[in-house]
Amino acid sequence: MPSSEFFGYTLTNLGPLTTTFTAPSSCATKSDNLVWYSRFDSTVTGIGRDRYLGQESCRDGVTRGACTPSGEAIDKLVSASPSSSIVWYHSPGIACPSGWTTAGTLKGGAEPTGSGIFNQEAITPWGNKSSYQAILLPQLFANALSTDETMAMCCPSGWVGEPLGGSCSSSIGNLGSVSQSTACHKYWTDLDVDDVYVTSYAGKTWDPPLRSQSPVTEEAITATMTLTNTETGTFVRYETDSIYLATQTGGLLMVYKEAELNASKGDDGKGAGTVTRVGIILPMLSVALSLFLGSGLAL
Repeated sequence: MPSSEFFGYTLTNLGPLTTTFTAPSSCATKSDNLVWYSRFDSTVTGIGRDRYLGQESCRDGVTRGACTPSGEAIDKLVSASPSSSIVWYHSPGIACPSGWTTAGTLKGGAEPTGSGIFNQEAITPWGNKSSYQAILLPQLFANALSTDETMAMCCPSGWVGEPLGGSCSSSIGNLGSVSQSTACHKYWTDLDVDDVYVTSYAGKTWDPPLRSQSPVTEEAITATMTLTNTETGTFVRYETDSIYLATQTGGLLMVYKEAELNASKGDDGKGAGTVTRVGIILPMLSVALSLFLGSGLAL
């Protein structure tokens, strides 16, 4: 890619991923990261996606280890700088792991185009449209990719891909049907986050301005709450039957050129485990990750 940095975010290439990765059998029993969401209600959230409420517990983040490609390298990056603006990917990357599938693709260019979860709504800068536009995962890659490059995100088969923060989720059950009823809410205050608003960048005038956020160095504030139909800590009220528990993992990001993808398919035009073009639009969730969504929101 011609750019490895954009608005304070650092894009880190973990190297090629051209063969299908198969996780060890022990990974099948590994405890996943559990998170709470509230189902989208336009009269409540107004953001078009399900709302992230918090983790199921306040334990440290789940390590990847040998269960994902370059998992140990990713764990080291997170451990060294847990609040930094580092986004990792594989390039050339053309093979989703075994049991995973392509959730969406985003092709670079003056007018980026996407498929699957990276539809036009996801590509469009998102935020409080009256005052700012946030730089999220699609906008980050749209500005970093060259015209002959494509970014693809893989998720476990049957899971829902989330385009703005790059995660994959699978619903477990509604509040009341599962044994858990508490959530861990982690956030930073406005005093911990430096926001910069830019009205002109890359030869374009941005109105509303783009919002750029400096890496956070302060420790996140942690609060445990019981989930009911009262305020959950995000200044929005939710009905109990709209809250559900899901298991979540990070999506696998890959960057490739069309020639690399075609070469992997061989003479029959097919390649086991390779990136596929996506034509369906998957439902979208909102994961309020500090890396992408700014101050005062949950991790």
